[in-house]
Amino acid sequence: MSNGERVRKEILESVKSLAQYNMGAWEQVGPGVQLMVIDSLGSSTAEQRVRDRDIVIAACESVLSPEVEGAVWNANSVTLRTGAVPAVPEIVKIRKTAIGFLFELFANSKSDAQKRQVINTLHQVGYSDGRAEASDELRAITLEDAAEVVEFFRAGAGALSYELMQKLEHDYFYDYRRARDIANAPRLEKNHEAAKSLMAAIEQLRDRFNNDPIFVKFKVLVGFESIFPQQWDETDDDKAHDYTSLEKYRDKEAAKYVQSINEQTEQEWFALIEKIAAVESDDLATFPPFGRFLTELARAKPEVVARLMSKASERLSRFSVGIFAGLKESGNTKIYEDQIERVITDGKALGALTRHLRILKAKNDALAECILQRAIELKQFGTIVECLIWAMEAKPEDVPTSERFFEPAIRYLNDYKEFWWVLAPWLASDASPFFAALSEDQSRLLVPALVSAHKVDYRVEQILLQLAKRYPNLVWGVFGARLALDKSEVEGRYEAIPYQFNSLQKELSKDAAAAVEFGRRLYAKDPRLFRFRGGRLLSAAFPNCPENFAEELKKLAAGGDDADIKFLLAIVENYHGEDTTHEVLKVLIVRFPDNEDIRTGVVISLENTGVVMGEFGFANALREKMAVVRKWQDDPRPEVRAFAERHLRSLEIRIADEQRRAEERKALRELEYSPPEKPVDK
Repeated sequence: MSNGERVRKEILESVKSLAQYNMGAWEQVGPGVQLMVIDSLGSSTAEQRVRDRDIVIAACESVLSPEVEGAVWNANSVTLRTGAVPAVPEIVKIRKTAIGFLFELFANSKSDAQKRQVINTLHQVGYSDGRAEASDELRAITLEDAAEVVEFFRAGAGALSYELMQKLEHDYFYDYRRARDIANAPRLEKNHEAAKSLMAAIEQLRDRFNNDPIFVKFKVLVGFESIFPQQWDETDDDKAHDYTSLEKYRDKEAAKYVQSINEQTEQEWFALIEKIAAVESDDLATFPPFGRFLTELARAKPEVVARLMSKASERLSRFSVGIFAGLKESGNTKIYEDQIERVITDGKALGALTRHLRILKAKNDALAECILQRAIELKQFGTIVECLIWAMEAKPEDVPTSERFFEPAIRYLNDYKEFWWVLAPWLASDASPFFAALSEDQSRLLVPALVSAHKVDYRVEQILLQLAKRYPNLVWGVFGARLALDKSEVEGRYEAIPYQFNSLQKELSKDAAAAVEFGRRLYAKDPRLFRFRGGRLLSAAFPNCPENFAEELKKLAAGGDDADIKFLLAIVENYHGEDTTHEVLKVLIVRFPDNEDIRTGVVISLENTGVVMGEFGFANALREKMAVVRKWQDDPRPEVRAFAERHLRSLEIRIADEQRRAEERKALRELEYSPPEKPVDK
């Protein structure tokens, strides 16, 4: 986040906080703060409000809230208070003015994204009951304001995109059900008429939208917020939201659409299909119905799809995976093969074709190599990545050899430093046969991407895990390169090593001697920061210091030189006094009884506590450490017993000091938050 973005965010949070209804402020000035904010916005020109739209929206979002909040602090707790905003005339004025500002911003919005932002803020106009139950008067205000907003979208908002119409119908479907509940609740009799008026307004908006037959088709084929006719009359919530039945309805309607497409209607359908393909969405739930429709259309009417694809846009080409699947199922081999040839020639949907063949799992070495070569010619990195993943996922016998397919793909990506493929949504555990067949030199081709990844998350770790099964030294080399990487060469935050592994430690911890040897090389390069880098890596690879790792450390403790001992301490200082580390530490005490640096390292390892909880958490943690050290008093070696006696005395002093300081902090806090004493009447 840039400094400008950070400042902007802080300004918006400040405006939002200032405009919120706070109990303490309300007790002093009522809604005076909110009136001041709204009046300040009203003194600006319309052009200024449009320019500062984010500030206006932040303020309106707060003043339209139906809740007033506060907090009461005392020494040991914080009490959060919430209540409904009183329905005073000033609140009506504030809400009407804020709604007017939002209408103004909507009319001046330049994109659907801006309009959606305003819609989200306007939608909370209809909320009344939240954490605190609203009065009848406040509920009436919110219902009337909600009806005004609905009428604005019905008659005053101008033309709306299908995406916004779909969102509005979805949002107001739930408002309709809430209003119906209010209208049917005997105890809310005073709000019945207002609720029925809101329901009528929503019905008019719904009918206006659904009088457009193209919109009806649109919401069947795209989106996860679609509302269908049968849902409006359903009183049972579970049935109204039954995903299975709704998807069956969609598929049934989509099948009717497929049958209705002919020479007279196909141009109209082509226009709608392109319109849907142009919808911007990062949500994977948006397009499955559309994909199924295209697959069914290709299966039932391959000739129509062939004409469609001859003029398809780049956006529509993204959906070619489903189209290829349908053409394959249609049995029309000529059209299917012609479309493959067309894609290879024009390169528009090369990535989709590759994905289709990956899913199909059909062996065709010549076609696979042709696709890869064409992708390299066109510099289509996405398609080359598809080829790479295809090579990894498929059985070795179903794709060209690694020398002809995997190697050209990975070398090309490495040459152009296109390493994002390591974050592709696939599991390397499915690619075990591929990794098992790689030579060490071929495996080394994966290293640049593994080093460049900004962090070793579960996806990167899955690949490292597969490599570690055969070439663990290669994996240690990856971490060595990550630690040595100049972070100035990488955009954004770079985390060289993780705090812990999910599964990689199972392989890396098999050979403790190799790990120690790797660690010694790292230590020789950068001894000053080794504890926090290489030492932390080794403790993550050997969590809880297993026996095999402890044995290697014990060898160093017993016979290592000064550099070995410093290296050893930099490792054990990352542990938390695990039992397996005790013998290593005792050997150090016996060998160097008078070396204060080594004694300090032993103490650090013994006393590491991690996170402590509670007022006296650290004092209690030290008491637990004290119980561990007492066991050292029974050790047969005098050096160990002497260390234990000395350290126990130190712990007793520190525990008493920490206990006293915690009690003082607690007493001061209680004094600070205690209510003032009332004077005694004489």
